[in-house]
Amino acid sequence: NCPITTYVPEAAANTHQHPVPPHLTPTLSPVSKSQPPAKET
Repeated sequence: NCPITTYVPEAAANTHQHPVPPHLTPTLSPVSKSQPPAKET
């Protein structure tokens, strides 16, 4: 529980700096809406 409890605040702090990874953000919405999944395939 110690490492987990310590990791929670760290993750929260990271979330404030970068809520969503830059490589995931475009793949989640912009890419899906802007370009069809055929590009990835």
